[in-house]
Amino acid sequence: MDKTRVLLAAPLPPPTGGIAVWTDILLRDMHQHPDLEIHHVDTALRWKKRVDLNSGARLIGGILQAFWDILRVGLALVRYRPHVLHLTTSAGFASVKDAVILYLARRLGAAGYIHYHTSILGNGQLQGWQLRAAHLAMRFAARVLVLDDHTHTALQPRIAAQKLQILPNMIELERIDDVCARRVKSGWQTAPGEGLRCVYVGRVVADKGIVEQLQACAQLPGVRLDIVGPVDAEYRQYLQHFAKGQKQRQWLHFHGGVDHDEVYGYIQQSDVLLLPSYHEAFPYVVLEGMALGKPVVVSNVGAMPEMIDAAGDQPCGLCVAPRDADSLRDALQQLIDVPATRSAMGQAGRRRVEHLYDIPPVLRQIKALWQADHAPSPTPDLTQGVPPFPPVQYLAKRPNDIDLNLRFAVALDKPRVNCHSRQ
Repeated sequence: MDKTRVLLAAPLPPPTGGIAVWTDILLRDMHQHPDLEIHHVDTALRWKKRVDLNSGARLIGGILQAFWDILRVGLALVRYRPHVLHLTTSAGFASVKDAVILYLARRLGAAGYIHYHTSILGNGQLQGWQLRAAHLAMRFAARVLVLDDHTHTALQPRIAAQKLQILPNMIELERIDDVCARRVKSGWQTAPGEGLRCVYVGRVVADKGIVEQLQACAQLPGVRLDIVGPVDAEYRQYLQHFAKGQKQRQWLHFHGGVDHDEVYGYIQQSDVLLLPSYHEAFPYVVLEGMALGKPVVVSNVGAMPEMIDAAGDQPCGLCVAPRDADSLRDALQQLIDVPATRSAMGQAGRRRVEHLYDIPPVLRQIKALWQADHAPSPTPDLTQGVPPFPPVQYLAKRPNDIDLNLRFAVALDKPRVNCHSRQ
């Protein structure tokens, strides 16, 4: 069987992040395809903690990591001779490394894909040398893959249409259903409660709209907010102090970092999932909320408006302006006033995940792209239209030309190897 050879340069957990989750899903499922041969270079930043580092530490660590990644990917390109190099990236500081790796892939005959798991190329956030390096990387790439329509539109003036494509993230719907089924069998059930129960899942930092969530929920009677994720002790104390001054009863609950299976439980117990971030790409937690049949209230950044089909006939949630607590409060009030809306949005979200974001439909897109760039092209007949060589007797009469003519004949007689038809 003529297999498509793919070299995947992407991170695996730990640390857990959007790209790492995507890589983990892809490797576990794509290895079941006998017509694919996948090799992987793990580009995870194992030295980087899940807290913000100062710019100096990030710069030094990023430079060292870049050299290490370039070396390993370069050696893998030489060793495995892939038809396709699939490089995942979040742009930014990594853009120079991306350009070097894609240049190496191009020189070694592999179709280089650059897969942006970020929205900063579409919102003007990337500037200066980082933007120029990203443009250079895209120039060397055979395909440029992005997450959302806004980034796709922003890159269209620079990238040829056949080279630029939207590729969404995917979610393991079957696994989520299995986890929830086991919880039900073990006797777990949704805790009853009065009012609207909201949940936020993720890192508890300011740019996730945490303060806006507290401000919005504090203005609505009977609303409970559960915050699930790691939080700095000082920031937690600040948020708790704010909450105590707003309502008499306990309405804000911190649960810290929990196992991912427990995350599904907290989402199931909620009425609505919140993610009013200042910036996002294609967050998995929104897919998880939709998969569990919950309406989601998100900010209109990154791919989130597309994910919930905010402008469609059957939206899966509501979009609000980032950094706007009043907009978030009004959206929650709308869900409180019309409980049927919550149910309809939750059902629409589940259907959307099944049709667009479950593993099978997304993997089919990825596999089709890989195999399209492996399709062999016919080897040209380099001797067609070339006049026949003089007879050997003629060559023998001119001894000084024998070596030159023989080498020329061998060169013409030797077929040229097409880089996409290697076996």
